[in-house]
Amino acid sequence: MSRIVGVGCAVKMMLTARRVGSEQGQTFGLPHHMAYGGKAIETGMEFAQRIAKKPPLANATIINAVPRIADMSIADGMSAESMATAMTQVSDEAQARIRGFLDKQTKK
Repeated sequence: MSRIVGVGCAVKMMLTARRVGSEQGQTFGLPHHMAYGGKAIETGMEFAQRIAKKPPLANATIINAVPRIADMSIADGMSAESMATAMTQVSDEAQARIRGFLDKQTKK
């Protein structure tokens, strides 16, 4: 949590057992999504369906690479990000998506 809200804020919250409501938590960057009016499951399912439509290799790379890259030096992180991007762009599905995008651009 300290990486998200900052060390000072995390220490203050822990020392004072301070509870943070959803609105204030959102200003700290704690939740990625907010769901209102009893729509948490619906919102979560929409989010999951959107992710599931993406190429599995890209999702796996994102889940595994991004947290590790955040812990690297800038130079190492940029190198790792470049390699991860290159790996995901060579899959058949990625190539098909790139062709589809380029086809749409040439038809404009």
